[in-house]
Order: sequence, then structure tokens, then C-alpha cells
Amino acid sequence: TNDWKSLPENEKQLHDLFLSGKRHPAMKMADIAMKMKRSPNQVFILLVGLSGSEKSSTVNYLFDKDIVETGDSKSVTHSTTEYILKLKSIEWRIPDLKLSIIDTPGFGDTEGLEKDARNIMTIKSFFETHPNIRKNSYPNLVLIVQNIMDNRIEGESSDFVNMLKGLSKVGVVDIENPNVVAVLTHAASIARNPKRWEEKVQKRKEEVKAIVRLYLGVNPEIGVQENVPEDYDLEANGDWYILPNGDKQPKILYQACKSILNRVSDEIGHEAMAVAFRPGSNKDIKKGHSVSASDFSIEDVLAMHSFLLQLIVKVPTSEVGRMLENYKKQKKMKSFDNDILILQVRFRDLHIFKTSDLQNMSMNKLMTKFYPVRITKEMQQILQEVFGLSYEKLRD
Repeated sequence: TNDWKSLPENEKQLHDLFLSGKRHPAMKMADIAMKMKRSPNQVFILLVGLSGSEKSSTVNYLFDKDIVETGDSKSVTHSTTEYILKLKSIEWRIPDLKLSIIDTPGFGDTEGLEKDARNIMTIKSFFETHPNIRKNSYPNLVLIVQNIMDNRIEGESSDFVNMLKGLSKVGVVDIENPNVVAVLTHAASIARNPKRWEEKVQKRKEEVKAIVRLYLGVNPEIGVQENVPEDYDLEANGDWYILPNGDKQPKILYQACKSILNRVSDEIGHEAMAVAFRPGSNKDIKKGHSVSASDFSIEDVLAMHSFLLQLIVKVPTSEVGRMLENYKKQKKMKSFDNDILILQVRFRDLHIFKTSDLQNMSMNKLMTKFYPVRITKEMQQILQEVFGLSYEKLRD
């Protein structure tokens, strides 16, 4: 059809359109969105990151528009606030496609863990009180922005891990239809030599992917970006700047977002991203829903604060932890380090401390216990060589 049609807001509107005999791409797109627990008529991108990660300027650069306020290394945002882009999809004849950027306060700044707890509460409350977000639904994308040079990522009690722990408690990460993209900013600052740059970036990508997989239970797409390409004399090529490995930015970040949206067949999310990313497209902006960090009682904040402060059990101190640590030292294979860390932490969380706890345990049963963390082929090799675990044969 060549008719223009708004996206239906709910199942009843969609059902009435079908009964009326109407047929339009917007109907199919909304139906898919509701089945995969997304909003049928609005696309949401949640933006999170540590202070100084430049999450606001990252999304402004990606869409070539000053959408959200930017600042220095200390977070300028004290609320979770929505910025709505009003878009038009000519290809699918949708006149009022809405893309919401949900900006959040920076985590891990000088105000401490209590401030982080308040920040997590603003995100939780935002999704619970937004008038156009369906109950038990997810944002189309969660962009986790991290300065590639920031060492606050390292260690189980790091600011980065505390941020992920908080996200795991607010119901924004979709395990069944993954929606997470990690963005490594300040990319040009990590090295000048192209070969060295690629090696360091790849190492950082693997570290971030392993940590996100461990604490959020999903494999994220990873994008890199240099927000001030002129400062590093990156070569300009039309609308793009060329990173040291030849990738074009911000196209490479857009492709990471597109990849995860395509992976789960999120057609509305894909179309909104494509229209907003297109140079020269009309992008009217207005502020939407907002939740302030000062809106919560001290009891609510203390409960979240307590969760973030949960005691860390040193993983190598258990019998299985020590065996995995010794295996790592013997093998001297850096490629196994992240997988071994995930195994150590997951065993700890499941209260598997001794080899006797693994008696009568098959690889199949352990996979079920590990869910939503996926046991990779590398992990399977480690488990087999260290603990003798194997697959249970299925009976006829």
C-alpha cells in the first residue's frame, strides 16, 4: 500500500485494524514488536556509562544532532530523562516514527556508591512509570558507553561492574532477544601505530564482552568511536572519519547497533535507527518523561546500595577456584583468562566450591545451572580438562 499509517499503540488497535481489512507494514512491525516485548509504536535506546565516558556526545555524534546535554568528566545529569526524536519513515510510510534516547546520570563519579544506587533507582522508576512503555517490556537497545582508557572496568568491585550489577536488577536487559551494545569511546587515544592499535582495541573488546556476558548474561555487540577525530588527525572521508584499522566512524557504531537489531528481527528499531542516522534527515527533538535522582526515599536507596555492596568472595580461594587458577598458570594462554574468570565467578554464585559438588554433574546439567551465562566451547574444554566433565548421553 502507498497509504501512510501510524504504528498501532496496543493489541486492541492492531486487532481492530485487522478486522477492518487494513493491511500496512506498520501493522506487521508492531505485531513483531509486541511479541518480542518491545513497545509497538516507539523505539527506546537506553544510554548508560561511567562518568567521563562521553555517552551524551557519543549519541549526539552518532545521529549528527545535539540531542542530549554534554559536560566534563563529572556527570552533568542528575535524572533519567527522555529525548524524543520525531522521525518520518518514507520507505514504510510511517509519518510519526518516534525514537527516544533515554539519558542517565554517569556512574562511578566522586559522589560515591550511594549516588550510583540513586541512579539505578531512576532507571528502574523511569521504565515503571513511562506512559508508553509496556509492562515487562524492554528497550530496543541498551548502549553501554565506556572510555577505552578507563581502568575502572577492572575487578569485581569496580565501578563498571557495579553499574552492570545495577542494570541486572532493573529489567532492561533482554536475555531471550539480546539488546546490548557496548561502545568503547576515546578509541584513537589507545595507540598510534595501526597494528598496535588494533591489538589493544581487540583485547579491550574481549575484556568488555566477557564482563558484560558474566553480569548481564548476554553477548553484546561492540563498537568503537573517537568523539573528537580532529584532535587525532583522523582522515576524513565524506561523512566519515577513518579509524587506524580502516573502519569508518560513526558508521561502524551504527552497524553494531544494526547488527543486534537484525539479530532479533527488531524491524521498528532498525528503521528508526536508519532514519535517525541518515545525514540531513529531519530530527525534531522534545523532552519527554523524566525521573530525578532526588525522588526516592532513603529506604529505597539503602536497599539498592546494600545490593551493590554485596560482599565479594575471592574466587580463587575455593577448591574449584584454585584448580582453575592453577590450570591458567599451567596453560599460559591469555585467550582462556576471561573464560576462567567467568567459570570462577559463576561457580561461586552457584555455591560450587569443592570438586565433590561436581560429582554426578554432566556438562548438560551444568549448562542448565549456568543459564543465562552461556558455556562456550573454550569453557567446555576447560571443564573437561580440569574436572573431567563430559556430556551425558541421551537415551533412545
